[in-house]
Amino acid sequence: MIPLQEIQTDVLVIGAGIAGLRAGLAARRAGASVLIVSKGPAASPGVIGFNAPVGPDDSAQSFFDDTYKGGFEIANPGLVRLLVENAAAAAGGMEALGVRFDRAPGGAFHLQRALGCTHPRLLHQENRTARVGMAVLGRALAKGGAVMRRGVAVSELLITPNGPVCGAMAVDLRARALLLIRAGAVVLASGGGGGIYAGGTYPASLTGDGYALALRAGAELADMEFVQFEPCHCIFPKRIGLTTTLFAHGGQLRNAMDERFVLKKYPAGESAAPKDALARLVALEIREGRGTPHGGVWCDLTDIPEKFIKKEHSAYYRLFLKHGIDLTKQRFEVGPAPHTFLGGVAIDTRCESTVPGLFAAGEVTGGIHGANRVGGNAGTEIHVFGAIAGASAAAHAKKRRARALSGAARAAKKQASMLSADARSRHWAALAKTIRELMTDKVGVIREESGLREAVTKLRQISDEALAFEPRSLGDFCGRIEIRNMALTGICVAESALRRQESRGVHYRIDFPEQDDARWKKTIRLRQKPGGAQLSMRVKGAKA
Repeated sequence: MIPLQEIQTDVLVIGAGIAGLRAGLAARRAGASVLIVSKGPAASPGVIGFNAPVGPDDSAQSFFDDTYKGGFEIANPGLVRLLVENAAAAAGGMEALGVRFDRAPGGAFHLQRALGCTHPRLLHQENRTARVGMAVLGRALAKGGAVMRRGVAVSELLITPNGPVCGAMAVDLRARALLLIRAGAVVLASGGGGGIYAGGTYPASLTGDGYALALRAGAELADMEFVQFEPCHCIFPKRIGLTTTLFAHGGQLRNAMDERFVLKKYPAGESAAPKDALARLVALEIREGRGTPHGGVWCDLTDIPEKFIKKEHSAYYRLFLKHGIDLTKQRFEVGPAPHTFLGGVAIDTRCESTVPGLFAAGEVTGGIHGANRVGGNAGTEIHVFGAIAGASAAAHAKKRRARALSGAARAAKKQASMLSADARSRHWAALAKTIRELMTDKVGVIREESGLREAVTKLRQISDEALAFEPRSLGDFCGRIEIRNMALTGICVAESALRRQESRGVHYRIDFPEQDDARWKKTIRLRQKPGGAQLSMRVKGAKA
């Protein structure tokens, strides 16, 4: 038997990246008590800056056009407008907390031009923007009285009989205890699902938990087929991320025959190609046998002034040098790597999902980027929508304070009595490896119908296997949750990719693995971009 702890808070924030921290701070400033829980490392430290239209020739309208057109005009225009019109204020808010954005001589912001942007608008503090931001937000939260618990994996969102979210069940991996959390509102800020792929740019602990939690709670998801791959992730001698911003300053890609293959499609060069197109071109080059010895293509930054790399991208320069690569003198092998989930929980302009009291911010949401994310917008999104979600959740919680959860408490006590504190078995690690290899091979940059169908079939089998297993230890309980979340997220991506091609705007039924409960039966609906092209989907919860 393991301990059961009962906790009460106004706002529960799930995730401690910048979106979660920003949400927690906004909720606390609005007078709500706040508990922030996180399972593992966040992806936020990899964010090098964020876009804001603060340059002399830039504007919110130009920023909107870049973002909306860059996503193939299928994002939610209202959410895009919210993003671009609140970006500058978000920058000001972070400066007020202590972030010192780099300035050019004369005092103006030093702005970089990210891939897909027509103007330089990337604010940054060297390459440490997100790390500094997380530190100042953490200090502000601690000073403001917010509570933070790390090593906490949420297993289930709790819903009242009439619909609103009223808390969550979770596992404290450090205390080896179950948690029953009562909350007036919940903010999902748990990040993406890069951990369901192999070799991703994000921590492996990001296993799509937020998508699965929201879906099981009856929330609607949007755009789940759109997974953005970072075009140029160093693959040898060590896997290291690299910003595509460098292509705007002269970076080049070459195949094994030393050809600049991108020029065949984009004569203006690598900086003219959207991220998704660049990743596909690299993947095709490798697939067609023109790849480098370790299965990539050559990335050459030697035409970029040495001073620029060493000063403006010093963190990358030092990191690569540590592993034997001098970016100013040597080319190196790169390939696509799973990066950002562009789909997720469908939200309104208050960041509320289709389930009352459940709010969301950051990569766990969908509808902001459409089918492709413009470089630098991930940083903007987590700041802007994190703040909105936190403030909205606090307002909701004031109207609906945390409620008694007698039924959930009985279920939690029963579960706690059945579990020992033992660690998980190796069985779960093997299943996770299978899922990652399957997603990378069949649901990667280049997708084919047969591969997608094979992935769905195998993911369902894995999910069924996990569902049939009755855990007796805390480790196995956590392993079962994670595998089910990974499988369900993978099914959403693969099924959505298939249905995007097949559907003509009609509703159809899809049976998700949790067939033991009628609530988990879902309906998928595609929405059209202007002109009628079928490019996005929604997974809509529907009680059978």
